[in-house]
Amino acid sequence: MSIRARLLWLVAMATIVPALLLGYRFVQERDAQIQAATSRLVNSAEIVARDFDSRIHATGQLLYGLSRARDLQSDNRAACSAFLGRVLDQYPQFTGILTISPEGALFCDSLQTGRELDLRDRSYFQQALTLRRGVALQAVFGRLTGLSVLQIAQPARTPAGDLDFILLASLNLRAVVRDNLSLVQPNTEILMLDQQGTVLAWNGASGTEGGIGRSLAGTPLGDFALLAGDGQTAELREADGRRQIWAAGSNPLLAQAGLRVLVGQDREDLVATADQRLREDLAILAMLSLVLGISVWLIGEVAIRREVARISRMASRLGQGDLSVRIPPPHPGGSSAG
Repeated sequence: MSIRARLLWLVAMATIVPALLLGYRFVQERDAQIQAATSRLVNSAEIVARDFDSRIHATGQLLYGLSRARDLQSDNRAACSAFLGRVLDQYPQFTGILTISPEGALFCDSLQTGRELDLRDRSYFQQALTLRRGVALQAVFGRLTGLSVLQIAQPARTPAGDLDFILLASLNLRAVVRDNLSLVQPNTEILMLDQQGTVLAWNGASGTEGGIGRSLAGTPLGDFALLAGDGQTAELREADGRRQIWAAGSNPLLAQAGLRVLVGQDREDLVATADQRLREDLAILAMLSLVLGISVWLIGEVAIRREVARISRMASRLGQGDLSVRIPPPHPGGSSAG
């Protein structure tokens, strides 16, 4: 093997070994990034679940206060509805607030529609009939608005404990998703489904709401939503080929409402920092390899190959019997006996 080939092999080894070490470090760093990002997703799912818990408790307090309002004790349906309309103006997170008679008929509503509705088939109404404390919950599409809502119902009882009427507040789930986007990482999706797998709210991958009313039952995402426990995660491939990591959030109140909450993010977004670091390291390695290669080539040409060529020429002349030949300067270093 020629000297030049040996030098080139040395340069190659000097660059391949750092590249292998860089690749190993990148794999480790990418895995660590995914683990850390997944932990953040789980934390985000918990934040969204806690936000629901807080909203439900706050709504229960509001309904308790309204149940004592004199305006709701009136038999004047128009006056009752007008009062609830003024209340709704102060609480835009609700799509409506209404009262239901013990027989299940809509009495007054904040939208002042004057509609007649039989709500006896609603689960929240059936729960509220016998409820003594707390609230009844159900995630549905509202019959007055058609919007996806979390129905929060609380009975209003007489001092003797008899049911007077049921108060209902409809929490706008799509508005809740929009509010929660400020609490989670950028490029995060929040998905809410009912216990049948129907999409109630979803900001979507592009940040726009979509898919409302679509069923995810039988899909990998839908199956994960219906079966996952609090804090569980899954990496799933979407129909367009994207890989996403999802985390489930829950609490007893959401489970009571039959509401499933997921928080997800594209896998590529999760490792974007690691990928950027790899590109920077590869650029640095390429520059160092170029400098090293040029340096070794110059050393090989000037300091080694030329000197070897001079010595080779001298040896050739000596072999031909020319004993007067001398190595021209610069001379190799050495020592002489005194």
